[in-house]
Amino acid sequence: MSCNQQKNDVKTEAETKQKAMEEKIVATNDAIFAAWNSGDAAMMEANMTPDFTRKQNGEESAKNREEYIGIMKTFRTAMPDLTFTHELVAVTGNKTLSKWTAKGTNTGMFGDQPATGKSSVTHGFTILTYNDEGKAIAEEAYMDQLSYLQDWGYTLTPPTIE
Repeated sequence: MSCNQQKNDVKTEAETKQKAMEEKIVATNDAIFAAWNSGDAAMMEANMTPDFTRKQNGEESAKNREEYIGIMKTFRTAMPDLTFTHELVAVTGNKTLSKWTAKGTNTGMFGDQPATGKSSVTHGFTILTYNDEGKAIAEEAYMDQLSYLQDWGYTLTPPTIE
């Protein structure tokens, strides 16, 4: 066997491993979004590590998987018909980059706020990071929170300037 053949075999093996990892990552990404769409906490749990963390718009919003599932439950309570659709999913290394749209109607309590009965649409971008087993270990989510709150009828009050 020539040196070039050995190099090609090593390259092919590495490419095969990378392709298999990408397939795992995409499957996990799809499962996490499916769990959001169905409210399936068990599916969410199965695809994340216990120490999963989340940042939303740069601020820590979940320190572990249970807190993250709590966030999902809060939104699913507020909008039982909540659905996410992907417009773009890309894999780079051990991350997925997802551009998405979320739609839903506020027919349930949102924390301590009563339902408004109004629909909303918001767009966002999520970066999920995965471990070597293809489980999600972290999320960075970016979205315009004000837009869905305004869709529900909430308003901003300008500051009082004296």
